[in-house]
Amino acid sequence: MRNEMIEQEDDENDRGEMLQGLEHFRKKQFEEAIRCFDKLIQTDPFFGDACFWRAKCYGAMLIEELGERWGQPDILVEAMANPQWWEQNWVSESDPRVIEAIQSYEKAIELLPNNRDVLTQALDFTYNIRVVGSDVKYNLMNKWLMSHPDDVSAWVQKGGVALEYADFSVALECHKKAIKMIKSFPPYELEEWEYDDITGDTIEIIKDPEGMLEGHRSALENALLGNFTTYCYDIINYSEMLKYFWELYYLTGNKSGIINSLTSIILNVEDKRRRQRRLKELQRKTGLTPKQSERKTLQNELIDTCTYTLESFLIKRLKQKYGQSWWEKGVPPYVISDAESKKTSHEKKHPDQERLHTLKYLNVRDFHTIICEKGNWNNIFKGNFSTHDFIKNLIYDLADFRNIVKHDGRLLEDAEINELEVI
Repeated sequence: MRNEMIEQEDDENDRGEMLQGLEHFRKKQFEEAIRCFDKLIQTDPFFGDACFWRAKCYGAMLIEELGERWGQPDILVEAMANPQWWEQNWVSESDPRVIEAIQSYEKAIELLPNNRDVLTQALDFTYNIRVVGSDVKYNLMNKWLMSHPDDVSAWVQKGGVALEYADFSVALECHKKAIKMIKSFPPYELEEWEYDDITGDTIEIIKDPEGMLEGHRSALENALLGNFTTYCYDIINYSEMLKYFWELYYLTGNKSGIINSLTSIILNVEDKRRRQRRLKELQRKTGLTPKQSERKTLQNELIDTCTYTLESFLIKRLKQKYGQSWWEKGVPPYVISDAESKKTSHEKKHPDQERLHTLKYLNVRDFHTIICEKGNWNNIFKGNFSTHDFIKNLIYDLADFRNIVKHDGRLLEDAEINELEVI
């Protein structure tokens, strides 16, 4: 009875220490919070939550020091332009706070093997800190996979990390493993499908992709896309690339992006005689003639160029006015809120994909809203455009064309292509 009372008292003390540490964290008293978590770990080395929050404390210290630079998507562009940028504006991989955060995250993953949020936050930290190598990320992923060897999303995620560091053999290995695991999932029925009329080559596909588990379908798409990309641009293997292209096409349907990629590759890789046969094969299976495929590639390139140019111009002018706070100060709150909602929804559906800046979730018409916001218009953009109506018509026309090309899938007429080129 006495031992039970002592254990109960110890548990209450631990809970009190944990709550005190969390309260210090909330108040941004990170050193005091770390002392609380260290005390808990010293008493109980298997206290996973204490390790997790200890890691978050060190991460929060770095976020506080680096301020608005933390998590900004264009930091690497600035760093490339100035070789001394990292030394002057960032922290090094040997910074004790970086080391302590990573070690604590690693321990937390071991001690909290069923909490995927720990892995997600650990990988987010390594992505945003930008100074750690692939070995650190591999170690985090491997610790998770030791407890969850059947987690196909984690294998795809590790493959994505490998691609990030141009470690193509590891990327292929991880993606192939995920593909094999998904296809061996008991409810899925497989069948042979002849994807190449010229060679008679076949692939094994899941017969009913619509009936797949959502997490499996997303993971399979990302794994196939990873290998398709690798064989397209990094390990040039045309026959393997075709295999992954057609399986990706079968899984996703008439997705213009992958069709445009294959069309471009055929036009640049195949000799004249085989090119025509390949394009005819592509036409038969996707319903596009060679001329239509080229038109589809052209209009997608025009849309992407217009959107990128407008986006780059907007960021540049807002930064000139507001500095690193351009997003918070230059974009209306309701536009930010709407974009954040879309970002959250997308990341929940696609947890394995790269985290993008919230800017990427704006609608094209949102650019007009930002430019014509009263303060921005008077202080920044009035000198660039003659009237509100001029920029509104320009951006709304671009948005209409983008919806046609990216969503409706219709081919533009010659007059529409000319108008898009003018935009």
